[in-house]
Amino acid sequence: MTLGEFKRRFADILFLRKHSASVDVGLSTKFRMWLNGFVSEAYVLHSFARNDMSEYVNDLVRLKKACKFNGYYSLMLLDKLYFSKMLTGFHENLATIFGLICDRQFHHLDSGRTEPVEAILEVCRSKGAAVIKPIVGTRGEGIHILVKAQDNWMLNGRPAMSEQVVRRMADLRDYMVTEFVRQHQYARAIFESSANTIRILTLWQEGQDRPFIAAAVHRFGTSDSAPVDNWTLGGLSAGVDVETGRLGKALSHPKAGKIRVFDEHPETGSAIEDIQIPHWDSISKRILEMAVALSFTPYIGWDLVVTDDGFKVIEANNTPGINLMQVHEPLLRDARVKEFYEKRVAIVDAVEDGRRRYKLPFKV
Repeated sequence: MTLGEFKRRFADILFLRKHSASVDVGLSTKFRMWLNGFVSEAYVLHSFARNDMSEYVNDLVRLKKACKFNGYYSLMLLDKLYFSKMLTGFHENLATIFGLICDRQFHHLDSGRTEPVEAILEVCRSKGAAVIKPIVGTRGEGIHILVKAQDNWMLNGRPAMSEQVVRRMADLRDYMVTEFVRQHQYARAIFESSANTIRILTLWQEGQDRPFIAAAVHRFGTSDSAPVDNWTLGGLSAGVDVETGRLGKALSHPKAGKIRVFDEHPETGSAIEDIQIPHWDSISKRILEMAVALSFTPYIGWDLVVTDDGFKVIEANNTPGINLMQVHEPLLRDARVKEFYEKRVAIVDAVEDGRRRYKLPFKV
């Protein structure tokens, strides 16, 4: 090993140590995880006491390299407004964006009018509810759900006066106000206090004539994660059979050092395992059509909500959290997925004449 290789290896270990959760698996196990490209909690997350590490996309790839798979067009997925404009041909499957909050003003996208931020109240009053979220953001952070409830308002599930809502909205910068997508009854029955989203991972390998669905999971919120269903905040991840759309068991994140397994929601008691996702055939077909429309971004994690008559995409992810997928089954067990990752990582890592061939024109 050359000095340069040693420095890179050491830097990778420090990176993985920094991004590891405080899960007690023992120091020797932690080092074994870091040396193999995984964070500490991967030992618990992927049950490496009995599973083969080589079948899993490791955390160095997940955290440092996958964000570059889409090259310059990563920007299109990072910016929710940009993404929505790129898929206007699929407007019936996208959550409607009513306007933007910028400099204490509300900018209507349909008419171009600009009003004081108080105008958000009228938008919400006319629609019944609205979602206010950052134009650029991940993991459900910074999301506000505003609901008109009789003479009062509910902000993130708590009563609020008009003045309180306006003050909160006025402090936001570069946020968008979008449609509150009402989820299908099956999802409300499992947990009603969050939008329970499906994440679908689509890949498109060079030389193939179309993309494919590599994996899918269904997230469900809990009282710890509400009003979002984020897995690391306490939500649940249930595996989805991509052929049938049927749910498997739901798993918790191992932040306490142990994964908990549920066949029903631990708070509502509603069944999760073996529930059939409505409209699954049409959902998977339509998502692949949308992936074709974005053929220049071969790596997309789609977040969608199933509705009574179909589905709506909430956002797409440039670096989707694949751990909530691999907790059910390793991605590299599928030969197509393994080939995709090997080729994309090779592109990112490639060096020609002492120079990196692949370089983003901006920092992701």
